[in-house]
Amino acid sequence: MILPIFSSNFSIGNSLLTLDEKSSPEGSDSLLDIAQELYLKQIVVVDHTMIGFKKCHEAFKKLNIQLIFGVKFSAANNRFDEPSLRETSHHRVIVFAKNDAGCKELVKLYSEAHTKSDGFLDYSLLKERWSDNLDLVFPFYNSFIHKNNFYGKQCLPEYSFTRPTFFVFVHGLPYDDILRTKTLDYAANHGLNVQEAHFIYYKNRKDIDAFVTYSILTDRKAGKPQTLDRPELEGMGSAEFSVESYLEKIQ
Repeated sequence: MILPIFSSNFSIGNSLLTLDEKSSPEGSDSLLDIAQELYLKQIVVVDHTMIGFKKCHEAFKKLNIQLIFGVKFSAANNRFDEPSLRETSHHRVIVFAKNDAGCKELVKLYSEAHTKSDGFLDYSLLKERWSDNLDLVFPFYNSFIHKNNFYGKQCLPEYSFTRPTFFVFVHGLPYDDILRTKTLDYAANHGLNVQEAHFIYYKNRKDIDAFVTYSILTDRKAGKPQTLDRPELEGMGSAEFSVESYLEKIQ
């Protein structure tokens, strides 16, 4: 089974999908509309922030669709390192809330990371805050496997307090097959679970230009010219992060 994983526009620069009740005639697609069009009974939403969680929870509760909500965190070997040193181990992890108690714990974890360590967490904080109400997942892109193998980072994950899952998928990027093989090998060698997934940031492939334009406007890299041909954005070489692509995969 391929699990669709959505992000909302509360992840600024990372999704065009809104949490509005209806899609906009001007072109902004509603995640709520998409969920109903796909006849979903359960939806997985991963955002970079907790800001949209309340709206997301209330919207899908009204539609009688079960929400599984996760936050994609910046992680490092030591969250209190100086920024230049912390960057050498910067990678991403996703923490999911499994129930109502997990939602409260996720809020506390998010608050601590963003009030005490510039939005970063590390495995010592995760271990301290961990409970059976939470799930740890490593994303396909920007995981410690991705960063160590492709960017020469020195990420040292220490997750002995839980059994994480790895998301794997293929979205048409040049290194997908290599990264997939390395992730599957790591998971097999460590006896960890893998979940086939498909990340969705917009509805149709044709939306890629709007998505890249939006991402450029919110990225604003100083001194680096960015265009649709050369957006200078990691992972922007594919139009497959769409509902359209997901539906083709499962047919």
